[in-house]
Amino acid sequence: MLRKGFMKLYFALLLSILAFVGCKKESNSIDENYAFLGGQIINPKNNFVVIAKPETIQDTIILDGNNRFLYKIESLNEGLYTFRHGDEFQMVLLEPQDSLLLRLNTLDFDESLVYSGKGAKKNNYFIEEFLRNEKQEKSVFKYCQLDAKDYEKKI
Repeated sequence: MLRKGFMKLYFALLLSILAFVGCKKESNSIDENYAFLGGQIINPKNNFVVIAKPETIQDTIILDGNNRFLYKIESLNEGLYTFRHGDEFQMVLLEPQDSLLLRLNTLDFDESLVYSGKGAKKNNYFIEEFLRNEKQEKSVFKYCQLDAKDYEKKI
């Protein structure tokens, strides 16, 4: 009697495990191939942001009453996108299922740009490298204005 109860329990447990392991979620890559990009613009120059893939405008997003926007990119082509506001623009790397928010002040566009959310770490790294490179370029340009001997000493 005890053995029969044990066998039923064993069989039920085995069926449960097989059902759990056997039920694999079907992945639909179309449904998962999207990204969100949004944020807030402090001191906006106009009431919209333009999202583009190099040489192709993706969409124009109107800022809400709090100067915020949110956009879902369907059928995402992974890679670099640009967002433009006023006469400034910056690149952003988007990968499937990123949910990236940005915050920037147009009075100090690049220097104030900060990302948060999924995908923020890589984009914050890129903007820091961009700013570091921009600073280095300014130094090198100043050196180019020196005479040859002073230039050699600096380099």
